[in-house]
Amino acid sequence: MEWVRTAWCATLALAVLAAAGPRYSSRIVHTHTGAIRGIIVEPASRRLEPVEVFRGVPYGAQPPRLGPPPPPPSWPGTRLADTFAPVCPQRYPDISNK
Repeated sequence: MEWVRTAWCATLALAVLAAAGPRYSSRIVHTHTGAIRGIIVEPASRRLEPVEVFRGVPYGAQPPRLGPPPPPPSWPGTRLADTFAPVCPQRYPDISNK
C-alpha cells in the first residue's frame, strides 16, 4: 500500500512541475536582428485574457563611452524572450531630508 501513496505523490509532483513552467508562445516574431519567441502570461484578473510577453529583447550593443549604443548583433535561430536581461547599474540621487 505504501507504493500506491508514493506513486500518487510522484504523479502529483510531476503535474505541478509541468504546470508551473512558462507557457511558450507559438508565435515567432521576426525582427531585423533575428527571430524571437515570447511567453504567455495569465493576468491576475480572470476578466482579462492571456497576453504574449517578450522579455530581454536586445535593443543595442554595448555602447562606446558616452556614445549612443550601436545596433545589436544578429543571432541565429529563434531566441527565447522569457527572462529579463541584466540592467545597467545606476547610482540613484540622494533624496533624503537631511
